[in-house]
Amino acid sequence: MLEMAVLERAEPEAATQRSSAPWGVRHSLAVVGAAILLGALGLAIFLSTAQPPPPDADRAELSPQEIRRKTESLTPLESRRVWQHFRITGPDGRTPMEEPMYEDMVARYQERLMRWYLSIAVAVAVALVGLGLIVVPLSMK
Repeated sequence: MLEMAVLERAEPEAATQRSSAPWGVRHSLAVVGAAILLGALGLAIFLSTAQPPPPDADRAELSPQEIRRKTESLTPLESRRVWQHFRITGPDGRTPMEEPMYEDMVARYQERLMRWYLSIAVAVAVALVGLGLIVVPLSMK
């Protein structure tokens, strides 16, 4: 310990010269911008996979060939039952009582779809703000 008194003393300004670029506000803004950018991009990717399903999505679309094949395999009694069903419900399978409910379902679907598009647009806008928080502070000196 006595030998330490013999050593040269370090000058105080040598310690401050070591770090030429201190961590500042612009670096903090860039980190916040990166966090915002990553979060918003993750949200946009999630939202793009969560599109609301259209009404009657569970109904299978049949090609004309499939319809012809199925109708040719029906017995006369089955053909009469199918004809009676379509006479009441129409070709899309909805009764006149169900039609207003279906129109309401379509309106709600269109509203959900617009909110979905708006959510993706907001997520992309927030991602652009995050990108701006990265680029602008780091480009200024």
